[in-house]
Amino acid sequence: HNIRVCQNDSTGSSNCGTCEKCIRTMTMLEALGKLRECRSFPENDIDVERLYYLQEYDMLFDPEQIYLYKMAVPLLEKRGRHDLVEALNRIFDTFFEKRSAVSG
Repeated sequence: HNIRVCQNDSTGSSNCGTCEKCIRTMTMLEALGKLRECRSFPENDIDVERLYYLQEYDMLFDPEQIYLYKMAVPLLEKRGRHDLVEALNRIFDTFFEKRSAVSG
């Protein structure tokens, strides 16, 4: 109930639920089956639309970020969150396509 990860709140008093760090943490908590118990975010669920904020607002710029999200995929699959897995896989594909187009 006391976790604070937000990069948008300089006071450290709350999490916005929409920045990359909040989305990543919420994704991992969902993968672990703990997000619904967490009261540190504005909502205790994560949906596909929130994941797509990562693309819409160009929040992913480092393959290490992708690696961290990929760690959640098997756990999300096991929990039956195929909607999130499908969205993440599309986000990963777009990230690497975009990166390849820039470098190649």
